[in-house]
Amino acid sequence: MNDTSVPAAKAQPLHAHASRDERTPERTHWAHVAVVAIHALCCGVPIVASLAGLAASAALMGGVLRFHSFLHGRELWLLGISAVLVAAGWLAEQRFVRRTGRAVSPLFWVSLACFAFNAAIVAGHRIGG
Repeated sequence: MNDTSVPAAKAQPLHAHASRDERTPERTHWAHVAVVAIHALCCGVPIVASLAGLAASAALMGGVLRFHSFLHGRELWLLGISAVLVAAGWLAEQRFVRRTGRAVSPLFWVSLACFAFNAAIVAGHRIGG
């Protein structure tokens, strides 16, 4: 307790590779933003392209179908890369939470939801044919 009857913050031990640099939480946050941005490109662009293909006219469908077929040949690789990016984001979030005591960012949960959505689509394609 301090003079104002408010409990003092408990000092948390640092990880062996951690520093006491005050900018570390901000750096961790921006590292996570970069991971989510790459994840959005990896998973978001194919979703947007697929939705755009659904809304496109019949004249454009040939190109969209070729792009869709192209993605099908690489969907497991894309899903694997996405899983690595989400895991890296989780590690960055945990570091941020340990440093600041704040909750996990809503941005991470959006990233995780996008990954789960993509995994469900891939599973549906693989199981459903």
